Amino acid sequence: MANPNFWLELLKIENIENRNRLWNGYLGWKLPPRIRGDEPPLSGWPNWIVDCPDSGWPELTEREKNQIDSIAIKCGGHPSYDHDFMNLSSQVFQNRIDFSGLTFVNAVFSGAMFTGEVKIAKSTRFFGQTWFTNSIFNNLLSSHNSTFHGPVCFKGSEFRWIAIFSGTVFMGGVDFKGAKFIQDARFDECKFEERFYSGGITVPVLVDFSRVIFSSLASFRSTQFGNSEKEYRRKIWPKRRVDFSDAEFHSATDFREAIFSGVPAFFGTML
Repeated sequence: MANPNFWLELLKIENIENRNRLWNGYLGWKLPPRIRGDEPPLSGWPNWIVDCPDSGWPELTEREKNQIDSIAIKCGGHPSYDHDFMNLSSQVFQNRIDFSGLTFVNAVFSGAMFTGEVKIAKSTRFFGQTWFTNSIFNNLLSSHNSTFHGPVCFKGSEFRWIAIFSGTVFMGGVDFKGAKFIQDARFDECKFEERFYSGGITVPVLVDFSRVIFSSLASFRSTQFGNSEKEYRRKIWPKRRVDFSDAEFHSATDFREAIFSGVPAFFGTML
C-alpha cells in the first residue's frame, strides 16, 4: 500500500537532523531483511540491496517509534514495501526541498511540481527505480555528487531554471527523453555507469537524451558515458551508451574531456 501522506509528514519535519534520523531509522526498522541484505536475495538480476548510510541505520528509541506509529495512524497506516514504496507522484512542493541525508527506495515523483529550489546532496541516495517522469522544476535543481543506485527516469520533465547534476553518479541508466532544459544544464564530471543496468527494466540505451531541448548552455565536461571492459563484467550490455538523436542544442555545448565507452548517437541532432 503506497502512502504518500506518511512520507510527506516526515518531510515536513523542520529540523533536518531529526528528520533524517526518523526517515533513515524507519527504513532500518521496516525494510524487509532481504532488501537490507540481511537475508539471501531472491533469484534474478539485478538484486536491489539498500546499503545503510555510512554511520549505519539510526537505532530508534521507543519514543521515536511511537512518534512514527502516530504519524502512520494519522496517515492511514504504514506504507508497504513495493515498486512504488515512496510514491509522491503528482504532489506540489511549494517550498524549498532539501533531500540531503535522505535514503530513497523505489521513489516515484512522476508528475510532481517543485516550486522552490530542490537540493540533492552527496549524502542523498536513491535505491531501486526512481521516477521523475513529466515532473516540473520551477526553480534551481542542484544535485552535487549524489548517487542513483538504480535506473532513474526524467522522461518528459521540464527544467525551467538551472539544472545542475555535477558529479552525480548514475549506476543503472537514465532516461531524459523529451525533457526540456530552459536554462543551463550542467552534467560536468557525471558518471553514467552500467553497474545495475538491465535490459529488462530500462530502455536499450544507457543514457537517453533523445528529443531533449537544451535552450541554454549544455555542459558535459569530463562526463563519463559507460564503463570500460576492465572495470567489471556486465551481465547485459546496453544497445548504446548515450543517444542524443533529434536533440536540439540552442546555445553553447561543451563535451570537453568527455569519455564515451561506445559510439554515441547524434542522428538528426541540431547543434
